[in-house]
Order: sequence, then C-alpha cells, then structure tokens
Amino acid sequence: MQNTFFDRSGSQKLTEEMLAGGSQNQVAKAGSTVHRRIQGHPALHKYLLYLEKEGMEGVPRFLGIDEEGREILTYLPGETMGRDFPPTHPCLHSDATLAALGRFMRRLHDASAGFLPEALRFSWKSPFPDEPCDTICHGDAAIWNFVFQGGLPVGLFDFDQAHPGTRLWDLTTTLFSAIPLTYFTYDRETQEMREYSPEKDAAERRRRIHLFFTSYGIPCPRNSIELTALRIEKDFCGQMREGAAAGDETCIRMIREGQLRHYEKVLAHLREHGGEWI
Repeated sequence: MQNTFFDRSGSQKLTEEMLAGGSQNQVAKAGSTVHRRIQGHPALHKYLLYLEKEGMEGVPRFLGIDEEGREILTYLPGETMGRDFPPTHPCLHSDATLAALGRFMRRLHDASAGFLPEALRFSWKSPFPDEPCDTICHGDAAIWNFVFQGGLPVGLFDFDQAHPGTRLWDLTTTLFSAIPLTYFTYDRETQEMREYSPEKDAAERRRRIHLFFTSYGIPCPRNSIELTALRIEKDFCGQMREGAAAGDETCIRMIREGQLRHYEKVLAHLREHGGEWI
C-alpha cells in the first residue's frame, strides 16, 4: 500500500512505502523518515532525544508526530536480516559481526545509563523491580533488528520494548540471536544450517560467546546462559502464550506458524547443552 503526501515544508511530494518485516507494528517509509504507530512507554521519545544529545550514532532520531498520530523517526539506511540477508548469509555469522555487535551494545548501554534518573522520574519501571538497574535496555536487541552496511552492523531500530534494566539482561537477546544459541548451528564450510553436535560445535560456540563479551568489554558472566534461558522462557514463550490467551492476533499467528514450538526447543537446548559453553 502506498500513500502520497507533502512533507512538513509543503514543498516536496512524498510517497509512503510499507516496509516488510515488522511483526508487531506497521512501518511506512517516506523519504528519509519512517512513520510508525506509537508504542512503548511515554518516556521513550525523550529517551531517543537524549541519545541524540549524547551523540549516540546508529539509532533512530525522534522527529515528531504526523497528522495520523504516528511517530516520525529517521530511517536507518542499510541491509537487514530477512529483508536483504537470508539467515545463512556469511556476514551474519562472522566474528567481525559478533565483535561489532558487542561494541555497539556497549556504546548504547554507556550512553543510555545517564537517562536512568529521568526514566525513574517518569515512572518507567523495570520488569524486575527487585533488581538494581544500570542502563536503559533496548528490550529486543536481536540481530534481526540491526542494520548492516558493508557487511557489518552499524545501527539498531525498533525501541518499542525499551525499559530500565540491567546490561546483561539486554545482552541475552543479542547473544542468543547472533551466536546463535539454538539447536542448529551454522556450518562455515557449507554455509548452511545443520543440527548442533556437542562433539563438533561446543568449543566453537564457547569461543564465540567469549568473543562477544570480550568485545563488549567484560569477562563472560558465569550466569549468562542461565539468564538467556530465562529470557527465552519469559519474553519469548511466556509472552506468546499470554498474548494468545488474551486473543492477540499476532501471538496467535506466531504460534500457528510454529514459533512457540521453536522457542520451546531452543529453551530445552539451552538447558541441556548450556553448561558446555561457559
């Protein structure tokens, strides 16, 4: 679907192009901006403005609200997993990409930490109120939400699930999706996915996990796999079940497509093999 309108200056005629890939929101591109239905906490736009003030590159800039009540954000140019890259594309599995993801998340978390006092003033609460917060979490920093240029990740979009929290909790989604910590693994020789084998793959998976955390700038936490499993159980499986039970059409569709079954298998895989990687 395409809509045509003039930009805010009234001088340039723009055509909206619906972007593919969003499971939770419809995104329309118009020129160098995107227009999206507003989701997330009311403090989210202030947070994006804060990141801009702090000079954090590679995140959308908040520009305002359009005539339909949608938020206007800057468009991050580049390629994405799914839309441009198949899941087996070599750049998604390179050490250079994994290291760049770790460095990007460290910059984002460092920049975001300064917004915590403002977030708490706006009653932006952590999903874990008993845990001390040390940053603003992106909330879904999976590899499929990153933008690539020249084969490397340079930007991150879709901040709708952002919230105060801990750095390690936020890193679990990046870790899970980028290694990837699943019951299948990437075969560098065939450039295809195959079933995980402890004898063949445990040492390489352990090496890549440590590379990710080294690139972030911390030693590999002993509880990183345990927290990743909790994240899959709570935010992937749990939210899908709860949403479907409440009649959410997106969650119902995702379960029908087999996504819940997939993440349940991932969870079982982490619990069975996670000890091999730390």
